Formats: sequence, structure tokens, C-alpha cells
Amino acid sequence: MELGVRGVLAVAVLLRVMHALLIRTTFSPDEYWQCLEVAHRLVFGYGHLTWEWGAGIRSYMHPLLFAAPLRMLQLAGWDSQAAVLYVPKLQQAVLAAGTDVYMYLLAHRSFGPSAARWALLCQLTAWFNAYCLVRTVSSALEALAIVAALYHLGCWHAAIVEQAPQPG
Repeated sequence: MELGVRGVLAVAVLLRVMHALLIRTTFSPDEYWQCLEVAHRLVFGYGHLTWEWGAGIRSYMHPLLFAAPLRMLQLAGWDSQAAVLYVPKLQQAVLAAGTDVYMYLLAHRSFGPSAARWALLCQLTAWFNAYCLVRTVSSALEALAIVAALYHLGCWHAAIVEQAPQPG
């Protein structure tokens, strides 16, 4: 049975949104101090910044991804406590689903549809992915960037195909 990319995306988004909404723990302080707290301060003008921000050794690229929707909420007057809490969780869930989809696409291109289904099953059922990809740590975004780059660049795919043993 072939799900297709839209089906894979739908399943991945549903699963990752469920994970994001059900997780009530803290895994790494960086999910707050290096992303959400910074985004909150950029939009609302208050919040604590750790010493790395004062020293200028951190990039604002990752927190800006979360500051933009928070700012839109603020401008629309929808910046309730619940919205500020859940919008970043939902946003990260969609980014995590993007990682799942790109993993599927990469496996499909490289090894075929059967391997892609198995890769997707492993990706979606790995407890560490369920626990970490939906958190606002920069490494979750880096995982998406890496698998998307591997899929779009595809430069290593030809090397695998050329090295594969030929029947006969």
C-alpha cells in the first residue's frame, strides 16, 4: 500500500501534534532558554536571556522562527497565555513532521518504496524521535535541515547506486 507524500505528511503531522501536546516534561533547558524565552523577549519585550545572548555568541535564526508567529498573534490580539504556550508546540510538531516526510522521501529515492515504508515506520515509532523532535531545541531543526539537504542535493545517491552489487 502506497500512502503517497500527502498521506505520509498527514500521518506524521497527526502523530507529532499528538506527541507535542501530550509531552509535559522538560528534556533540555535549551528548549526554553535558547529558543522560546528568546522569542518571547523579542516579541513581548521581557524575559530572561542567558549569558550567551549578551556575549553575542548565539544566532537569532532559530528563535526568530518562533518569534514570527508569536508576533502575528500579538498583532491580531490573540496572544493569550494558551496561544503563546501552544502555538510554538504546534509549529515544532509541523517541523518534526517535515523531518519524517523528508526521511521517507530520501529512503524512497535511495532504496525504493518498500524501504521507504520501513524507514518511515522506524522514524515514527522511535521513542527518542517522539520525545525530542517535537521540542524546540535547535538540534531538532538541524535534523530537518540535514535530511532535507540530503534529499535535495542527492549527490551521495549516485555513489550508492554505483557501488551496489550487480546481479549476474
